[in-house]
Amino acid sequence: MKAPTVTGEADLKRSGEEEGFRVDTIDRALLRPAIAWADFALKQLEQLEKLEPNWDGEGADPPSSESLLAAKQLLMSLDGSLPKPHIHPTRDGYVQIEWEEGEFYLEVELRSTQEAVIVFQMRGMDTPQELLWRGRRMVAEIAGWLAIWLRPAGRA
Repeated sequence: MKAPTVTGEADLKRSGEEEGFRVDTIDRALLRPAIAWADFALKQLEQLEKLEPNWDGEGADPPSSESLLAAKQLLMSLDGSLPKPHIHPTRDGYVQIEWEEGEFYLEVELRSTQEAVIVFQMRGMDTPQELLWRGRRMVAEIAGWLAIWLRPAGRA
């Protein structure tokens, strides 16, 4: 089954995409101080940036600078009251950010600053739902969507 595509229209600043972008240059002061897990998340991204090709011993690509930038932008856009995410590399060179709480699971695979795949499943759903999200405002739109879905009232 092909994932539905969500497209945004407005422009999004695409800074840091030049070759050599380094996540460890992120200014932590840019993150909202209310996000208790901000330092943890940024340290995770810094570790992902250091991954070499074949980091898993089975030919996995390290996360691309575009994927790392999208992850940083998303984390900087999140509401401080949201639960701490789990951050992982994917074998295809992307960054995956996920939340799991009880019978609720949500993951965002950031492919670039303009493309992501979201998978979510909750009580009562037979199979996970998948969305392909594209657009110049994708990061801001996903942050808003997560603010609704990651609050307990949004899942009721």
